Amino acid sequence: MNRIILFCFLIVVCGTTLSVAQGKAAKTLIVTAQIENHLIDPILNRTNLIAIQQFILKQGRKQTYSSMYSNNPFYSVDNYSFYLNPDTGQINAYCDPEKSGFHTLVIRNMDWGRDQYRHIEFKDEHQIDIKVSWPADDLSVGRIREKTEEALRVIMDEMKLKQREGEKQ
Repeated sequence: MNRIILFCFLIVVCGTTLSVAQGKAAKTLIVTAQIENHLIDPILNRTNLIAIQQFILKQGRKQTYSSMYSNNPFYSVDNYSFYLNPDTGQINAYCDPEKSGFHTLVIRNMDWGRDQYRHIEFKDEHQIDIKVSWPADDLSVGRIREKTEEALRVIMDEMKLKQREGEKQ
Protein backbone atom coordinates (compact mmCIF):
# COMPACT_ATOMS: atom_id res chain seq x y z
CA MET A 1 0.00 0.00 0.00
CA ASN A 2 1.28 3.44 -0.90
CA ARG A 3 1.26 5.48 2.27
CA ILE A 4 2.26 9.09 2.25
CA ILE A 5 4.15 10.52 5.18
CA LEU A 6 3.86 14.27 5.35
CA PHE A 7 5.96 16.57 7.50
CA CYS A 8 5.22 20.28 7.68
CA PHE A 9 7.42 22.95 9.20
CA LEU A 10 6.43 26.57 9.38
CA ILE A 11 9.26 29.02 9.33
CA VAL A 12 7.65 32.25 10.39
CA VAL A 13 10.74 34.43 10.03
CA CYS A 14 10.96 34.03 6.27
CA GLY A 15 7.27 33.29 5.65
CA THR A 16 7.95 29.87 4.21
CA THR A 17 6.24 26.55 4.78
CA LEU A 18 8.27 23.45 3.98
CA SER A 19 6.56 20.11 3.49
CA VAL A 20 8.09 16.76 2.60
CA ALA A 21 6.06 13.87 1.19
CA GLN A 22 7.57 10.43 0.80
CA GLY A 23 5.92 7.54 -0.99
CA LYS A 24 7.18 4.33 0.64
CA ALA A 25 6.65 2.03 -2.37
CA ALA A 26 8.24 4.32 -4.94
CA LYS A 27 10.84 5.67 -2.50
CA THR A 28 10.45 9.17 -3.90
CA LEU A 29 10.54 12.50 -2.15
CA ILE A 30 8.71 15.65 -3.09
CA VAL A 31 9.66 18.77 -1.18
CA THR A 32 7.40 21.82 -1.39
CA ALA A 33 8.45 25.24 -0.15
CA GLN A 34 5.53 27.68 0.05
CA ILE A 35 6.59 31.30 -0.05
CA GLU A 36 4.22 34.12 0.83
CA ASN A 37 4.14 36.51 -2.12
CA HIS A 38 3.77 39.67 -0.01
CA LEU A 39 7.36 39.29 1.17
CA ILE A 40 9.84 41.50 -0.62
CA ASP A 41 12.15 39.36 -2.74
CA PRO A 42 14.04 40.90 -5.66
CA ILE A 43 14.14 37.63 -7.63
CA LEU A 44 11.56 35.12 -6.44
CA ASN A 45 8.26 36.99 -6.78
CA ARG A 46 5.09 36.64 -8.84
CA THR A 47 5.81 39.73 -10.97
CA ASN A 48 9.10 38.25 -12.20
CA LEU A 49 7.51 34.85 -12.75
CA ILE A 50 4.77 36.37 -14.92
CA ALA A 51 7.40 38.30 -16.91
CA ILE A 52 9.35 35.04 -17.43
CA GLN A 53 6.14 33.25 -18.44
CA GLN A 54 5.36 35.95 -21.04
CA PHE A 55 8.95 35.88 -22.34
CA ILE A 56 8.84 32.09 -22.84
CA LEU A 57 5.43 32.28 -24.55
CA LYS A 58 6.66 34.99 -26.95
CA GLN A 59 10.35 34.17 -27.47
CA GLY A 60 10.47 30.45 -26.76
CA ARG A 61 9.97 27.31 -28.77
CA LYS A 62 8.00 24.12 -28.11
CA GLN A 63 9.54 21.01 -26.59
CA THR A 64 8.21 17.98 -24.75
CA TYR A 65 9.98 17.16 -21.49
CA SER A 66 7.65 14.62 -19.88
CA SER A 67 5.04 12.06 -20.84
CA MET A 68 2.26 14.19 -19.31
CA TYR A 69 2.35 16.93 -21.95
CA SER A 70 3.45 17.55 -25.52
CA ASN A 71 4.91 20.71 -27.00
CA ASN A 72 5.44 22.65 -23.78
CA PRO A 73 6.41 26.31 -24.20
CA PHE A 74 10.18 26.14 -23.70
CA TYR A 75 13.28 28.30 -23.49
CA SER A 76 16.89 27.21 -22.99
CA VAL A 77 19.82 29.30 -21.84
CA ASP A 78 23.17 28.19 -20.42
CA ASN A 79 22.65 24.85 -18.64
CA TYR A 80 19.00 25.56 -17.90
CA SER A 81 15.82 24.48 -19.64
CA PHE A 82 12.63 26.32 -18.73
CA TYR A 83 9.22 24.79 -19.48
CA LEU A 84 5.68 25.98 -18.85
CA ASN A 85 2.96 23.54 -17.81
CA PRO A 86 -0.70 24.26 -18.54
CA ASP A 87 -2.95 25.27 -15.64
CA THR A 88 -5.60 22.77 -16.70
CA GLY A 89 -3.27 19.78 -16.52
CA GLN A 90 -3.76 17.05 -19.08
CA ILE A 91 -6.98 18.59 -20.36
CA ASN A 92 -4.53 20.75 -22.34
CA ALA A 93 -1.95 17.98 -22.90
CA TYR A 94 -0.78 19.62 -26.15
CA CYS A 95 -0.04 22.90 -24.35
CA ASP A 96 -2.16 25.18 -26.49
CA PRO A 97 -1.91 28.75 -25.10
CA GLU A 98 -5.46 29.41 -26.36
CA LYS A 99 -6.88 26.68 -24.06
CA SER A 100 -5.35 27.57 -20.69
CA GLY A 101 -2.89 29.70 -18.79
CA PHE A 102 0.60 28.58 -17.84
CA HIS A 103 1.38 29.34 -14.20
CA THR A 104 3.79 26.48 -13.53
CA LEU A 105 7.40 27.07 -14.51
CA VAL A 106 9.55 23.95 -14.59
CA ILE A 107 13.30 24.47 -14.40
CA ARG A 108 15.70 21.70 -15.32
CA ASN A 109 19.45 21.70 -14.86
CA MET A 110 21.35 18.47 -15.44
CA ASP A 111 24.20 19.74 -13.25
CA TRP A 112 21.90 19.45 -10.23
CA GLY A 113 22.02 15.63 -10.52
CA ARG A 114 19.08 13.88 -8.87
CA ASP A 115 17.92 17.30 -7.72
CA GLN A 116 17.51 18.51 -11.30
CA TYR A 117 13.90 19.79 -11.44
CA ARG A 118 12.12 22.70 -9.80
CA HIS A 119 8.37 23.20 -10.35
CA ILE A 120 7.36 26.74 -9.46
CA GLU A 121 3.61 27.29 -9.20
CA PHE A 122 2.42 30.89 -9.12
CA LYS A 123 -1.33 30.56 -9.74
CA ASP A 124 -2.22 32.11 -6.38
CA GLU A 125 -1.36 35.79 -6.12
CA HIS A 126 -0.55 35.34 -2.42
CA GLN A 127 1.72 32.32 -2.57
CA ILE A 128 4.48 30.74 -4.65
CA ASP A 129 5.10 27.00 -4.36
CA ILE A 130 8.44 25.46 -5.28
CA LYS A 131 8.32 21.69 -5.64
CA VAL A 132 11.47 19.61 -5.86
CA SER A 133 11.41 15.92 -6.80
CA TRP A 134 14.23 13.50 -5.93
CA PRO A 135 16.07 16.09 -3.85
CA ALA A 136 19.65 15.87 -2.78
CA ASP A 137 20.52 15.20 0.85
CA ASP A 138 20.20 18.88 1.73
CA LEU A 139 16.45 19.51 1.99
CA SER A 140 16.74 23.00 3.43
CA VAL A 141 14.57 25.89 2.34
CA GLY A 142 17.80 27.82 1.76
CA ARG A 143 19.08 25.32 -0.80
CA ILE A 144 15.74 25.15 -2.60
CA ARG A 145 15.56 28.94 -2.84
CA GLU A 146 19.24 29.32 -3.75
CA LYS A 147 19.05 26.96 -6.72
CA THR A 148 15.72 28.39 -7.87
CA GLU A 149 16.93 31.99 -7.67
CA GLU A 150 20.15 31.05 -9.49
CA ALA A 151 18.09 29.75 -12.43
CA LEU A 152 15.70 32.73 -12.41
CA ARG A 153 18.65 35.15 -12.54
CA VAL A 154 19.94 33.38 -15.67
CA ILE A 155 16.67 33.70 -17.59
CA MET A 156 16.09 37.27 -16.36
CA ASP A 157 19.54 38.25 -17.66
CA GLU A 158 18.62 36.63 -20.98
CA MET A 159 15.39 38.63 -21.07
CA LYS A 160 17.32 41.88 -20.54
CA LEU A 161 19.77 40.92 -23.30
CA LYS A 162 16.94 40.16 -25.75
CA GLN A 163 15.25 43.45 -24.85
CA ARG A 164 18.46 45.41 -25.54
CA GLU A 165 18.90 43.59 -28.84
CA GLY A 166 15.32 44.50 -29.78
CA GLU A 167 15.91 48.16 -28.95
CA LYS A 168 18.95 48.27 -31.26
CA GLN A 169 16.89 47.16 -34.25
